[in-house]
Amino acid sequence: MNDIYKNIIRRLIGKCGIRISRASSIRYAYDRENYPLLSSTSTPVIFDVGANIGQSTLWYLKSFPAAMVYAFEPLPSVYKTLASNVGKLENVICIQKAVGERNEAIYIPSIKSETIQTIQVLGIACQDNQSDVKIDVLTIDRFVEQQGIPILSIIKTDTEGYDLDVLKGASGVLKQQRIKYVLSEVSIHESDSQHTNLFVLRDYLKVFGYSFCSFFDGYHDENGRIPYFNALFQAGD
Repeated sequence: MNDIYKNIIRRLIGKCGIRISRASSIRYAYDRENYPLLSSTSTPVIFDVGANIGQSTLWYLKSFPAAMVYAFEPLPSVYKTLASNVGKLENVICIQKAVGERNEAIYIPSIKSETIQTIQVLGIACQDNQSDVKIDVLTIDRFVEQQGIPILSIIKTDTEGYDLDVLKGASGVLKQQRIKYVLSEVSIHESDSQHTNLFVLRDYLKVFGYSFCSFFDGYHDENGRIPYFNALFQAGD
């Protein structure tokens, strides 16, 4: 079969939302090959901020079996599922706290949905303590110092538009480049309030000497646009 017919078949299948590619050419955000600064013998420390029910934690452990993963999820109902899924693994520590720009306590209505992401809770926070659930918010800077973590290999954020707040709370360790990689879910569309803008995040991290490496896990919607994707930054050029 020549290349013309192969291309026609790919396009027809693509109309059904299916894309065929060589497996060797496809990379996903959690693949070990995306993190060359981490040696194959290293024991990386990974922060999964917006861990939800543990999907990303499990993917990272598949790529880095010796990693120590800290999975942050503040919502009680979602945290319960997270702890059930990954909490018994010896190299996973589940933390029922939100991560943000400052250390504080916020109050939110009771939420049972597992589809809401961690730092979306900041968007529905109430002004007083009359609501059902108290959420403790911590910063990466304080947590790293409290835990005595010298180097953070990877921080992954999936916080529905609050990723910049998370990283502002890590300005101290970013300044020292004690984080090797930052992986965040972003968008390039200015009207998208549910995802952090790629260019705003890039400009923030650039101040600390981080450069944009690549993007992963994007797809095209019915209008031919890529709504959001995972962007990877690394320390140094």
